[in-house]
Amino acid sequence: MAHRFAGIATAAVLQLAALVLAHELVFVVRYGSRFGEALVHSGHGEAWTVAVIACVVLTAGVAAMGVARLFLLGLRVRRTAGAFGASRPPTLERGALLRAWLRLAPRMAILSVALLVSFVAALFAWRHRVLLAHLRAARARMPRVGISVRARPRTHLTQPAGSLLGRGLALRAPPASIAA
Repeated sequence: MAHRFAGIATAAVLQLAALVLAHELVFVVRYGSRFGEALVHSGHGEAWTVAVIACVVLTAGVAAMGVARLFLLGLRVRRTAGAFGASRPPTLERGALLRAWLRLAPRMAILSVALLVSFVAALFAWRHRVLLAHLRAARARMPRVGISVRARPRTHLTQPAGSLLGRGLALRAPPASIAA
């Protein structure tokens, strides 16, 4: 559930970043160096500035979390490669990055800048898959010395003997000194 929420939140932040970036670029292209003045005259005052700053902070946060995740996965790949011997790293098929981008792009294609934003998001997703493939390959090469696998004997649990009335009313047994 948390993984799904993170994906939805990331997509929302990417949409917001693409929307704000597209909006700013439209004004820059239309008004050139006077775009700040045009923004103010069209009703984009302090509230718009705060919204843009919030969008930049959110986008930077998502990017920082993505970079941190990729860094930690890369660190884990280097540790496992050093510990279990480096072999030829696994490769993903040639079109994996393109497919990841084309999977993200239609979701964000409403916006003109969205293709670039979705490409950056696809790069993160692709690198994540590459690093996970490295870890899976290293796990397959790990020696399994001294590990014996045997089935545990099945034990059948029996119901404890006692009063149905006592269990139903959540009563405790009396102390041993009183019961004797």
